[in-house]
Amino acid sequence: MEEFRQQIIDKTVFSLINRKQITEDNIDKRTNLLKKESKYLLTKSIMDKIHNKIHYYDEELTYYQIIEKQVKSLKQTINNNEKYIIFKIYW
Repeated sequence: MEEFRQQIIDKTVFSLINRKQITEDNIDKRTNLLKKESKYLLTKSIMDKIHNKIHYYDEELTYYQIIEKQVKSLKQTINNNEKYIIFKIYW
């Protein structure tokens, strides 16, 4: 999962902050956690990102499809001692 964190989670969080859709006002001062509405916005934005298509090795795939491919590749690596190639894309 770590190989997808930067592209899916980090980019989404920074985007929401940069567009001021999540600000200090969205944080509960007592708990230092996001308020319910902001959690919903963040979750929805992450899910939208996971289902958006990107250009990846001559294909148009969603992150969801890429994650599925990586899981299969990891399975082959474990079961057949094949080389695992990590997901890598630059931003």
